[in-house]
Amino acid sequence: MTELYQRAKALFAEAMTQPETERADWLRVHCGEDTTLLAEVQSLLAHVAPNEPVADRGEKPPIIDGYRLLRTLGRGGMGQVWLAERDDPELQQRVAIKRLNVDLQADPDAQARFRIERQILASLDHPHIARLLEGGRQVGGAPYLVMEYVEGLPIDRYCEQRALGIGERVALLLKVAQAVQAAHRQLVIHRDLKPANVLVDQHGEPKLLDFGIAKLLDGSTAASALTATGTGMQRLTPRYAAPEQVRGEPVTLATDVYAFGVLAYELLSGHSPYGLDDSGGRPVPLHQLPALVCDLDPPPPSRVCEAAARGRLQGDLDAIVLRCLRKHPLERYPDLRAVAAELQAWQRGDPVQARHGDRLYRLRRSLWRHRVAATAALLIVLLTAGFVAQLSRQVELAAQQAAAAEAERAKAEQVTEFMVELFRNADPSKSLGA
Repeated sequence: MTELYQRAKALFAEAMTQPETERADWLRVHCGEDTTLLAEVQSLLAHVAPNEPVADRGEKPPIIDGYRLLRTLGRGGMGQVWLAERDDPELQQRVAIKRLNVDLQADPDAQARFRIERQILASLDHPHIARLLEGGRQVGGAPYLVMEYVEGLPIDRYCEQRALGIGERVALLLKVAQAVQAAHRQLVIHRDLKPANVLVDQHGEPKLLDFGIAKLLDGSTAASALTATGTGMQRLTPRYAAPEQVRGEPVTLATDVYAFGVLAYELLSGHSPYGLDDSGGRPVPLHQLPALVCDLDPPPPSRVCEAAARGRLQGDLDAIVLRCLRKHPLERYPDLRAVAAELQAWQRGDPVQARHGDRLYRLRRSLWRHRVAATAALLIVLLTAGFVAQLSRQVELAAQQAAAAEAERAKAEQVTEFMVELFRNADPSKSLGA
């Protein structure tokens, strides 16, 4: 077995744990510029039937008292999610059950992370957040969570299939912003906002899912340490990560604002702010990701959208989305409540705060991007100004000296004329009256 095949097989196994909609992005990051490795993994994936549940390929569903597990809904880095129904003829209800992955069930950090997720879900009560119904442990000790089952589509696919207009998409985004803000009020940062974690049900209502890598801001030392260290780059979805996440810096409420901005950009324009579209997108190696996320200022959504939507995006919506995507957290909206207020102002036709000072922001960003050239230009301007000032001083001094010389010449002429006149008056012939 060649080294290439071994690496491809390992990546294939990891790729199968990723949601299908995110698998292409995950492979681009983890294969980097190794196109041969990427092709080998894609070849292995091609032999897996699309949308084939893992359970249908021979995996037995776990046994959880009171529930009958039907099929897998998805897998993540921490656990599996199963569609299940209550094993009670008098109470028919379908639920989603999340269970810690088998290989992590003996990991104390993973166990603690799972407990934190349960604690977070128990604290959240909002119509647009999937509810926690109960939690427990299997007979063998594996923890599980029983959650509201949301039968729907990821928000991007829902918008595309329904061919929603800009106004309808903004209305959906507003509800998502309000859901995230409800989590923020409970001191919870989601940290993984993306289309796959926002499902829209058959009634057109979005539901926020998956708080698996969420962070608590309750000051708990254990929780803070765990959520800070257990969710590195391998747990992030690169195309929705904020610059501070990529750099490994502390996250804040503004981190969710950034991810919401990426989500809004994609829903409103139909394109990724980084050009990472599924159709024809360019691979982005992991070592290039920090520069892409941290330094690349995306164009306004109206510049990349379809012509029919351009008029509605230009101006206010462009400004709102781009403010969410500012690189420094303090230059974004402070939280999703402020974003929701802006979207509501847009719906009413009122002025939005994002338009205030955006020209100054663009100027600052432009100067920072071209800081070497800007510094050189500033030095040239300063040197030129100094030269002009010195030249002006020299000209002024020369003028003063010329004026002084002219005054001396005039004074000398006056003295000469006086002396001539004096000698003329002293002529003896004129004095005798001859």
